[in-house]
Amino acid sequence: MTGRYREDMTAAYALSDTEHMTDMNQVTICGEYVTSSCTDGSTYVWDRRQIRKPLHTLTHGASVRLITDDEDRELTDVGVRFGEWSNMPGQLYTGGSDGFLKHWDVRLSPEDTLVSDVGDIGIEIMCGKFSPDHSSLLIGDDDGRLHLYCNSKMPHRVRQFDFEPATTN
Repeated sequence: MTGRYREDMTAAYALSDTEHMTDMNQVTICGEYVTSSCTDGSTYVWDRRQIRKPLHTLTHGASVRLITDDEDRELTDVGVRFGEWSNMPGQLYTGGSDGFLKHWDVRLSPEDTLVSDVGDIGIEIMCGKFSPDHSSLLIGDDDGRLHLYCNSKMPHRVRQFDFEPATTN
């Protein structure tokens, strides 16, 4: 690791196996786990106790945006833009250009890390944030919309609205 540090800060680790990453969108840290979400459509997870190579590569699907064969995804796509740890140990949520919000458990074996596809919003996920009590997750998309996910035991009613033209006098 190179660079300048405050006198009370020291470089503790230099993560290996990052040379194939063209662009990192976001990095996170939670306990012993460190992540890097990248434009290649994946989030890489390292265990700080064993940093030689990533513990997991959490891969999202193809971008919802049309990418031609002559375009390099890492140079033209946003990849994975959102990554945040829940308040449950090892539980990570990611979202990216495939439009999927994914829930992972990085404590599991590589073939079992994907817990669920929480939602498919059909457009690139650009950002997100858990509420302070982690009962809700707010996701922002590439079209300027917000998507609110709640951890509620109450049944949700879907309401249908019928629009009628206004009358004029």
